[in-house]
Amino acid sequence: MKGYNKKLCSLAFSSIILLAVFSSGCIDIRFNSDEERLTAKTTFQLAFEDANESMERKLTVEEVRIGQIWGSANNDGYGKRWHCSFSIPKNHTHRIGFDYTIYEDESIELINKKTSQINNGNPIENWTIDSDEAVEIAKQESQIESYLDEYPRAGLRMDLMMWERRLPDGRENPNRDSATWVIGWEYMGGMFEDPAHAQVFINANTGEVLYADADILT
Repeated sequence: MKGYNKKLCSLAFSSIILLAVFSSGCIDIRFNSDEERLTAKTTFQLAFEDANESMERKLTVEEVRIGQIWGSANNDGYGKRWHCSFSIPKNHTHRIGFDYTIYEDESIELINKKTSQINNGNPIENWTIDSDEAVEIAKQESQIESYLDEYPRAGLRMDLMMWERRLPDGRENPNRDSATWVIGWEYMGGMFEDPAHAQVFINANTGEVLYADADILT
């Protein structure tokens, strides 16, 4: 009888361990699934749908004017948290601006909402390249490829800017009236090492690389 009880206890303990491992595996699978991670366009769509629910009439995406979308992402262009600002028309003379934070689990936090007469932002049609596409374009640049070989754990921040008038080298941005992806990597070295940076500017409509530079040791 005692041996039987010991077998039962052992079986129960093994079942608990297997359940924990299985559950952990499910979490990892969900986290690594592309469908469960946020791109910038998915972020905007979630925020727009939430904002649209508060309007007296349903608006179309074409009526949106984008302010800025930014967030920290991995090297595939997916982020765990994005920030999104845009405006939609309230009437003929005013627009309502929204600032949102969107999380990886698709939960939404409205940070700010205000009415303004200023027709700020950029028409949504001036943005076609999503964050994952922009990162892939950036990584094709030889400087960025070399940088990521040297600093594979560098942190990545992405900003969809609407009024970026000048490039870092002082040239006027030829894409200044449209949307521009500003993609920046930063690797924080040891105590006596300087940070290593890389930056790419990309036309968010055509995918044209407007500027690329990186701190490369070799």
